[in-house]
Amino acid sequence: MVNTRAFALREAVASAAASGILLAVLAGMGPGRDIVHGPTRGLSKLGWLGTAAGLYRNDNQNFLPLTLTYTPRGSSRQTNNSLVGWCAWSAAGKNNHPFWFNASGGGFDVEAADRPFNSYAQPDVTFTAPPPPARLPMNDARRLNDQAPALRDDLDSWSYERSWPQRNLTVSTYDDVGTSYLWNAIWWDQPGLPTGFEQRMAAGAQRFASGQGVTPWKFAWLSDPHLSVAALGDTNPKRRLPNWYGHQGKSVMLFVDGHAAYLETLPGRRFTTKWTTVFSDLPGGGG
Repeated sequence: MVNTRAFALREAVASAAASGILLAVLAGMGPGRDIVHGPTRGLSKLGWLGTAAGLYRNDNQNFLPLTLTYTPRGSSRQTNNSLVGWCAWSAAGKNNHPFWFNASGGGFDVEAADRPFNSYAQPDVTFTAPPPPARLPMNDARRLNDQAPALRDDLDSWSYERSWPQRNLTVSTYDDVGTSYLWNAIWWDQPGLPTGFEQRMAAGAQRFASGQGVTPWKFAWLSDPHLSVAALGDTNPKRRLPNWYGHQGKSVMLFVDGHAAYLETLPGRRFTTKWTTVFSDLPGGGG
């Protein structure tokens, strides 16, 4: 039997390599930090992730890999108050830092083996974990040794996730939560969505799948953390947050149509003329 998804991934890899995208991604997987290239390698990696997202959507009724987290591990619906919430690193990436084993009750400690986009984003990497409901132990070597190079930005220098919305300079976002690139949940508190937690996530996911309120070339669904921090965590309209690339007030973004761009962010703004993080047909959605 032919594995059609594996075949499609091989074809996509060949196509990306032919256009130079994958070569740039592979060049950016080394340990060196090249500030001269700034966001170029990050954009290359997001370009590849855009290709992989297209394959994921083809296999999953056009849905993006947005998930809720539950306890115990392996739960798929809310039972006995097992719903924890959402975390923007649940789609893809390596295992979390040991810090997350106990933080927030361990509910956001998402094993790499459980992240649904991993097999598309990096089809040559296999992650393992104990069978659910067992969790990956806090000091398991796989937390530090297993890597997800397609999800690591070379210049990733700090994390906001551990001390939101403050920077934590002791750990990179990648080493903290397993990925430098986080899915956009800025739309979460937009008026007009259902009030129930699971219902709200389902409604947002369905909108991405159907295109309702989504302009594909304008809606950023994945980005470095600076986009969300500027939109949600920074209340000073005159401040421009520094980013990993030595610039201020800019973020690398991946759009629903698969292209990536390095664009200006504005404190407290959830959309501009060039990008949006909210649904256009709901209150506060902009143009």
